[in-house]
Amino acid sequence: MNGDGNIHFSYGTRLDKKYEATYSGLQVNRETNIMHAISNKIQEVRGTWMRLHAYWRATNANKKWQLIIFDAIVRSNLLYGLETAHLTQSMAQKLDVLQLKGLRKIF
Repeated sequence: MNGDGNIHFSYGTRLDKKYEATYSGLQVNRETNIMHAISNKIQEVRGTWMRLHAYWRATNANKKWQLIIFDAIVRSNLLYGLETAHLTQSMAQKLDVLQLKGLRKIF
């Protein structure tokens, strides 16, 4: 990360330098700003949550089924790639708030 080396593949093609890349489902950048990655994940998960919420209202799915789907889709997408990230208290709180909002909507 942030190295100035010229990396080449074994067949000679040079690897381009990028400001931002996706690694393990997370957007990482040269400043190693994890808050940027968390904000992107929250935005992505909110879109998924809104689509699921509209589906549940139309189908009258029961609470147990909604919780299973919430855990399998929303929570897993939100937390994927963050296992190894060092989160501050405010970052963890943002993730908790989103999860609690989802659970409140279900109940």
